[in-house]
Amino acid sequence: MRNVRISSTCPNRVGFTLIEMLISVLIMSIIIGLSAYAFRHYLNSAARVNLPFKPETAHISYLRDSIKSTFHYIYEARGNDGLMHNKYFFHGTGGSLKFVTAKPFFGEELAVTEIFLDGETLSVRQAPVYDKVNTYKNPQFPERTTKLYPVYNDVSEISFTYEWGDNSTNEIDGIIPELVKISFNRNGREREIFYAIKSGFNEKLDMVNHYGGAE
Repeated sequence: MRNVRISSTCPNRVGFTLIEMLISVLIMSIIIGLSAYAFRHYLNSAARVNLPFKPETAHISYLRDSIKSTFHYIYEARGNDGLMHNKYFFHGTGGSLKFVTAKPFFGEELAVTEIFLDGETLSVRQAPVYDKVNTYKNPQFPERTTKLYPVYNDVSEISFTYEWGDNSTNEIDGIIPELVKISFNRNGREREIFYAIKSGFNEKLDMVNHYGGAE
C-alpha cells in the first residue's frame, strides 16, 4: 500500500479571534459611554444657559461691580475754615451711600451713584458725570439723565458701615474706605453683604493729602 503524507500546514486564517472581538467591543463601549456623558453634559449646560435671568440677580452683580470700581473722583468742597478744598466724592451715612463709579450698571462713562432705601426697595440711581445737564465739579442727579434700578424688594431696614485700617464708622465724607458693609432686613431675615473697593487706603490718603483734604 502506498503511504499518503498529510500536510500539517493550515490555510491562511480569515477573520478575528474571540479575544480580538471582545477587545473591540470593550473599546467601542468605552467610546460610546464617554460620548453619551459628554452629550448629556452639553444638554444640561444648554438648559442652564436658556433659563430666564432675573433682573434682580443682574442688579446685584452690577451693584457689586459698581462699588468695587469706585472712582477716586476729586471735587471742590467748602471746609470748616470757609475755604474751598479738594476731596474725594464719597459721602456715606448709615442709611445711604453716594459715590462715583467707573463701572455703572449700563454704559462705560463715569457715573455718580447713590444706594438708598426707596420705600421697601433697596435701590440704586445713577447719572453720567460728564454730561451737558450735570455739573462735573459737583455731580448731581439730573432728572433727565438719572436712571433708577431696584436691587432688593421687601426690605424694611438698611444700615451702611464703612471700614478702613482699624477704623469702622456709619458716617464718612471725603474718604474712600477699603470695605463697605450693607446690612438689611428682608422678609424678616437679617442679611449682610460686604463689598471691597479695589485700591489701597494708603494710596488714596496720600492723594488727599497731596491735594489738600477738607477739614
